Amino acid sequence: MTTDARFRDTLKSAMCLRPLKSDSITAASIYHAVDREHPTLLIDEADNLGLAFNGPLRAVLNSGHRRGGKVTRYHGGHARSFSTFSPVAVAAIGTLPLPVMHRCPGPGPNRSGR
Repeated sequence: MTTDARFRDTLKSAMCLRPLKSDSITAASIYHAVDREHPTLLIDEADNLGLAFNGPLRAVLNSGHRRGGKVTRYHGGHARSFSTFSPVAVAAIGTLPLPVMHRCPGPGPNRSGR
């Protein structure tokens, strides 16, 4: 990890309410953590999550951009709704599926000047 990356991670963690940083995360991990802890999700290496093919993970991220976002899963013998509303910062090399990109505030750092 470069010094720049460490600085960014430290800065993001210091500026976020209840940060939950992960370089690899599943849909179930997200909805359980968000429902229980209401963290700010800091997802790095999102290009390795396979969002183009991982429908459940993409659905959780897509539903969490607005207040009242939920997913319903069969849990403990009955259907249960889990809150997915949470601030999310996603870092990836390349592109992400359009719905995820449309919920992002803007493009990441431009490295063309290096």
